[in-house]
Amino acid sequence: MNAPLARLKTVAEAELENQFAALPAPDPWRSAAFARFAALGLPNRRVEAWHFTDLRAVMEQALPLAATNGTAPQTAQRGFGEVGTRMVFVDGRYAPAQSDALPAGVTLTRDSSAPEAHPDAMVTLNHAFAQQAAQIEIAPGTVLKAPLHLVFAQRAAATAVFSRVKVKIGADAEVTLAEIHTGLEHGHQVNSLVEIEMGDNARCAHVCDCEAAQSLCVLGLIIKLGRTAHFNSFAMLDGGQMVRRQIFADLIGEGADIALSGLMLGRGAAHLDTTLTINHAKPHGVSREVFRSLLDENAHGVYQGKVIVKPHAQKTDGKMMSKAILLHDGARMDNKPELEIFADDVVCGHGATVGGLDAEQIFYLQSRGIPRSEAEALLLEAFAAEMIEPVENESLKRHFTGRLARWLQARGGRA
Repeated sequence: MNAPLARLKTVAEAELENQFAALPAPDPWRSAAFARFAALGLPNRRVEAWHFTDLRAVMEQALPLAATNGTAPQTAQRGFGEVGTRMVFVDGRYAPAQSDALPAGVTLTRDSSAPEAHPDAMVTLNHAFAQQAAQIEIAPGTVLKAPLHLVFAQRAAATAVFSRVKVKIGADAEVTLAEIHTGLEHGHQVNSLVEIEMGDNARCAHVCDCEAAQSLCVLGLIIKLGRTAHFNSFAMLDGGQMVRRQIFADLIGEGADIALSGLMLGRGAAHLDTTLTINHAKPHGVSREVFRSLLDENAHGVYQGKVIVKPHAQKTDGKMMSKAILLHDGARMDNKPELEIFADDVVCGHGATVGGLDAEQIFYLQSRGIPRSEAEALLLEAFAAEMIEPVENESLKRHFTGRLARWLQARGGRA
């Protein structure tokens, strides 16, 4: 009988183990979380949900942990949009001196309680290293007219940053959340986790902006929706190394409604990954997932979407679509939409397309006197701007429109 083979640790995994061992008296639940991570290891191609994003191969070393105090440059603390309340987190820790006063109906506390165990290795690693969760509570019935800007700012030194923020939205409350990751020009390793719990009939419009430069970012979003709660989210991702955004949504209330959309902009050797799991647990749930990608040079895009419909979740309505335009022979896109349906009275479907710019459309515009670079930019802007248009807040919409315009300008219309 052969003995089972032991999994060899990578350099990064060994460094993470040493870093955790050096932490002063971690809570028992954090030690348990790291033990679960150590058993799993960094995600690799053998893990189904990470098949197209081999983090174990990419993450050659674990950067030193960010210091426990300090201030970020003013340029890294800004939110976006003309109005709203900034809540600044520097290297993963809430910075009250750099944040705005909270509006009525909103409170922030520290939560050191043990989070619910999670099967994903990077969520588990976040639980082990993020010392405390900042818990934001929005009182039932509160309607916030201006957005809350959750600004995750990094300082100049390349370090490993772990942040965890919990947002509890009370019944019948309405809020716009802007999740902003900034100060990523110096090659950080970011593991961010935002957990949102929505009460009955609550409404949340959420946007996420990550311009990752040369940093390696894993952005987690965990959502639980109560009865007739509505969650709408748009994300724009770009970067020069690796950015993975993973979403875990549980529709635990009857009639819950979730809409997820996003735009991935890749050039150089960027690796951009959006992976999500939607779990319909109760009847009359609605889910929509619509994502688009522009990939140039040697960029690699990944979209994985799984919709699970439990046996009692009758009358579920779920649709999913991913579209990508490849702008260079070296660019590639991997799509993996999935449906797991255990109910018999549902309407669910999915689709995915990958292609290049339409040569006939380019020719038509050129025949009208428009230079090729401008013709390409017009077509790409139309393709991508359709994703930004549903963003309800006008200042946030202008921000993303400007981001897209700058990306297209930097591209210079190359085919």
